[in-house]
Amino acid sequence: MPDGSDFMGDIFRFVGAVLNMLFKLDAQSNPRMTIWTSDSLSGDAMMTTPLPIDVSAMPQPTGTQRTHDEIATLQQIDPDFNEMEFLAMGNAQYNAYVAADGAMDPDALAAVATPSFVDVYRKEVADWRAAGMRRVVRGMTTTGSAIIKVSVDGTRQAVIVRFSASGVRFTQDADSGVATEGSAASQTFSDFVTFVRPPGTTTPKSAGTGGATHCPSCGAPTTSGAAKCPFCGTQLTGTGGTWLLDHVSASAYT
Repeated sequence: MPDGSDFMGDIFRFVGAVLNMLFKLDAQSNPRMTIWTSDSLSGDAMMTTPLPIDVSAMPQPTGTQRTHDEIATLQQIDPDFNEMEFLAMGNAQYNAYVAADGAMDPDALAAVATPSFVDVYRKEVADWRAAGMRRVVRGMTTTGSAIIKVSVDGTRQAVIVRFSASGVRFTQDADSGVATEGSAASQTFSDFVTFVRPPGTTTPKSAGTGGATHCPSCGAPTTSGAAKCPFCGTQLTGTGGTWLLDHVSASAYT
């Protein structure tokens, strides 16, 4: 007569086999259900497929960080590029543009703007005059400036600066004095100005960063940050390329 413990063991083994078979059948009929059994495990089966990475869900760099990285890229090819010195230069050129705009004088832009920009502005002035319009600019004050984008390629180096300003700037009918574009009231606004220079250009050193204070050729005193001696033309530091105003827009994307 079989021992009681052996009898109960046989029953448990039988029930386990039946349950295992039922689970296998259910897994085969339901493709969304995966059951691992002792006879289906293998080295490959134990490997899991990595989940895809959703790049769009990852933290993206802020606009400020992107600009910082773009400036760093420019400084790799032009170690003497200085953001504060550039903005000081940019402010001076922007103010020169504002003054030329108020005087409707394209020739006043020749020293600070690219020839293509001067030509575009010259046509704009001609169109205003032909239509009996005039430009009114007064009380203009620049309240802030910041680099928002830097790009370097094989055709040019470009820096876009956002200038915040306030004042009166509009176009009016010369006879009636009625504003045809803009407002006769003082307003605050932003101009997005693109400055460009040739590819491969590097910034001349100032005296404070190791630039020459006297020409090594003729001994004449030099202007701080000059690329060439103003007396004999000897190259001092940098390539001598100058940043020039090339585009002005009310939007960073036009």
